[in-house]
Amino acid sequence: MTYSLNNETKVVTYEGRDYFPKLMGDGSQVPWTEDEVKILHQQYLDGHEIYKQNLKEEYKVKRRNEYPLMEDYLDAIVKDDDTQKQKYIDDCNAVKTKYPKPTAEDIAKIDALKVGESL
Repeated sequence: MTYSLNNETKVVTYEGRDYFPKLMGDGSQVPWTEDEVKILHQQYLDGHEIYKQNLKEEYKVKRRNEYPLMEDYLDAIVKDDDTQKQKYIDDCNAVKTKYPKPTAEDIAKIDALKVGESL
């Protein structure tokens, strides 16, 4: 792990990433310590992993927000209304088509993203 401090600008470079100095309440700028930068850097890496996981699962949230109400299906069952049941199924399938699950190829692209890259 590489930690370097530019004494003039107080910018710390760690693992090839620049961390600008902390701005204190009195207006002064203070460089991050090596331990602080390690924590910041790990948070940055963790954030990227969360980003990749969210990309893989965002279709679920989008689907959930657009699926028809389950009550519509239950109503169709109670009424024994095959037309209403089929409409519910068709509406669900339309949402699935609109927001497909990521393919294995999509997942591979997401997994290949380097820190700082996005789709």
